Amino acid sequence: MNNNEVREEVEIDLAEIFQILKNKIGIILIVGIISAVLAGIGTKLFVTPLYQSETSLYVLSDSEKDNLTNSDLAKNTLLTQDYAELIKSRTVMNEVVKANHLEATPDQLAGQINIDVKNGTRVINIKVTDKDPEMAQTLADSVRQEGSEQIEQVMDVAAVKVVDPANLPLRPSSPNVKRNVLAAGVLGCFVVIAFLIVKHLMDDTIKTTDDVEQYLGLSVLGAIPYDEELNKSHKKAHKAVKKAKATKKTSTEPTTARRGKRGTK
Repeated sequence: MNNNEVREEVEIDLAEIFQILKNKIGIILIVGIISAVLAGIGTKLFVTPLYQSETSLYVLSDSEKDNLTNSDLAKNTLLTQDYAELIKSRTVMNEVVKANHLEATPDQLAGQINIDVKNGTRVINIKVTDKDPEMAQTLADSVRQEGSEQIEQVMDVAAVKVVDPANLPLRPSSPNVKRNVLAAGVLGCFVVIAFLIVKHLMDDTIKTTDDVEQYLGLSVLGAIPYDEELNKSHKKAHKAVKKAKATKKTSTEPTTARRGKRGTK
C-alpha cells in the first residue's frame, strides 16, 4: 500500500513538472535562442580563428631492403611511436624556430604541433595549427623536414619518405561556430528547465483544494473563488479613495489656519 502511494506521488509530481515546463516552453525557447545568439556573436568577435595544416611521412627501415618478416614489421610499427617523439624533440623545435625566424619559444611551437600515428601503420601525420594559414603550411613542411633528418640521424633508418606534403588550409579548424551555438542554446534551455524544476520543488505553498487534501489530509468544505481582475479593480478603487481623501485634507488645512489666527486677535 505504501509503495503504491509513493508511486502515485512520483507520478503526480512528474505530471506537475511536465505541465509547468509545457506552460513555460516559450520562455525556455527564448532563453535558448538568446544564449545561442550570444555564443555565436562572442565566438565571432572574441575568439581568434586557427588554421591547421597537415602533412605525413613514412619511415623506411634498413630491414625492408631484404625480405621483410612479420617480426620486423611488428618491430618497425612499435618504433613509430619513437619516431613521433623525435619529431617533437627540443632539437627539432629549435631548428624550426631558427629556420622560420619565429618569435615563439620551442615549447610554444611544440604546443602548436600534434603528432598522430595511425594504428597498425608506420604513417606519421604531422598537424600544425597557427593563426595564419600560410604560416601553418610552412611550419608543417619545416617540422616534417627537420623531423625526418632527426629520425635518420638518431634511429639510423634507410630513408624517410614524404607521403603527403603540407596543405594550405582554406577554412579555420577552430573555433567551431555551429557547435558553440548549439551547445550554448542547449545549455541555456537546460539552465531554465533546472531553475523551474528547483523552484517548483522548493515551493511548498498551498494553491488548490487538491493540495489541501493531498498534503494536509484535510477535507475541503468550500472554496471562495479568486478573481484577479476584480481584485485589481478593488485596489484601484481603494487608491482613488485614498488619494481623494488626501487631496481634501490638503485643501482644508489653509482655511483652518486662518480661522485660528482670527480667534487670536
